[in-house]
Amino acid sequence: AANNQLEDEQRHGITIESRGIIYCPDYVINAGGLINVYNEMIGYEEEKAFEQLDNIYSTIKEILLLADEQKINTGEAARQLAEQRILEIKKSKFQLI
Repeated sequence: AANNQLEDEQRHGITIESRGIIYCPDYVINAGGLINVYNEMIGYEEEKAFEQLDNIYSTIKEILLLADEQKINTGEAARQLAEQRILEIKKSKFQLI
C-alpha cells in the first residue's frame, strides 16, 4: 500500500530513523495527486500546476530541517508544520472578516 506505511508513526518513525531510513508521511509525498486534481477542477494550467508541485520539494526540505533542529522524527515534524500552516490560514481568514 502506498499510504499509511507506518502503523504507529511515532514509534516506527524512531525505529526506521535509527536504521538510517528517511521517512516522510504519505500526505506530503503524495500531495502531487491532490495538486493535480485541484488544478483540473479550477481549469488546468500546466505552468501553475508544476509551480505548485515544486513546492513539495521545499516542504520536504523544511520538514527534514525542522526534524533535525528539534531532534524529532520526520512524522512529528510534518505534523507540526501542517498544524502551523492550518493556524496561519485560520488567522488570515479571520482578518478578512
